[in-house]
Order: sequence, then structure tokens, then C-alpha cells
Amino acid sequence: MPPVSFYPPLPPACGQGHRRPAAPRARIKPPRGHPPGGGPAAKVIVPVPDRCSGCGVCLTACNIAHVDGLAPARWRLRLEKRRLDLDLVVVCTHGASCGLECVEACPVSAISRGAAGAVVVDRDACTACGACNGACPYHVIRYDGDGRALKCDLCGGDPHCVKYCLLQAIEHREASPGDFAHMRAEGEGAGR
Repeated sequence: MPPVSFYPPLPPACGQGHRRPAAPRARIKPPRGHPPGGGPAAKVIVPVPDRCSGCGVCLTACNIAHVDGLAPARWRLRLEKRRLDLDLVVVCTHGASCGLECVEACPVSAISRGAAGAVVVDRDACTACGACNGACPYHVIRYDGDGRALKCDLCGGDPHCVKYCLLQAIEHREASPGDFAHMRAEGEGAGR
């Protein structure tokens, strides 16, 4: 009998001939949580800490979606143990709970909001200055081996971390007021 998997099939890693088209860049900031053009609120990744067991499947799914092999330094989200009874996924809110400080701090405009509402990094334009992570209230911007910025790109609208989380501890939906309060409230400065 073949093994049974509860997970959807894994996507090819970006380094295996699969490359997402670059999102068009927009420098005008729409209201929080809204994509350019004032359309409906953009979907973002919303952590649900009451459901999180700290298993790390979200980190592995993110890794597989973006790179070949295991590369923890290139994960686009972070898993924190805030208390004995609280594991928390910390991820970019794409403007739903911040003022897009990373976009404003980037001196070369390498960070912008794409057409689907995701805040994305143009890695070719990034100069590795680090201003974006210093400005981000959640400090979710990481750096690759060349020092260039990496952050959640919502996997082109189908976040793998959400898809593979069996406990549904992270959701892809429109944010509500207060959805990200726990990310700030219990650890201002965590992850710096």
C-alpha cells in the first residue's frame, strides 16, 4: 500500500526553472490593507497564535517554495516562542498593520507594492543597506548570502505556509483591526 500524504503536492522550487514574473511597481501608497487603485482589501497572511503548535511546517513550506535545499536563513517568516504556551508566526503584514515603513526607508526604491497588494523586493535593485529591516516594526526582512533583502511575497497569492499548516494557525485573508496586535504587544523589538 502506498504511503498516504495529508499535504498537497509540493511546488517546484523557484531555482528549478520556475520563476514568477516581476510584479509591476507602484510608488503611491494606497490606504492600509488596500491594493493600488483603491480596490477591495488585499489578502495577507494572518497568524492565529491560539492554534499554533510551533511545529515549523510553515517554515519548511516557505523554504521549499523559494529555494533548493534547506536554507533557514532564507525563510520569509519567523516562528517565535513568546511564552511557554505561545508560539507565534511573525510575518510581513504588507501594510495591513503598518505604514509601509520599509518602502519609505529604502533609498533606492527597491521595495514597492505589487499589483496584487503584496509588498515586494526588487532584489536586482537592492543595495543591501539594511534600512528596510531597521524601519520595519516587525523586523521580518531577512538577508541572503549577498546581503540582499528577502521578505514574504505571498507566494504570488497562494502562500505555501498557509496551504501546508495542518492546524490552520495561519490564514490568507483580509486583515481585521487587531489581527496583528499580538505581534507587537508581546515582544516589541523581538527578532531584531
